[in-house]
Amino acid sequence: MASLILLAILAAYSIWSLRRMVKRRKENRDRCAGCPYQGTEMCR
Repeated sequence: MASLILLAILAAYSIWSLRRMVKRRKENRDRCAGCPYQGTEMCR
C-alpha cells in the first residue's frame, strides 16, 4: 500500500516538473531566441 502511494506521488511530481519545464522553455524562446546558452539558465 505504501509503495502505491509513493508511486502516485512520484508520477504526480514527474508530470508537474515536465509541465514546468515546457512552460519555462516557451518563455525562454520568447525572451532569448538567439541565445547561445539556450539550454541553460544563463540567458535571462
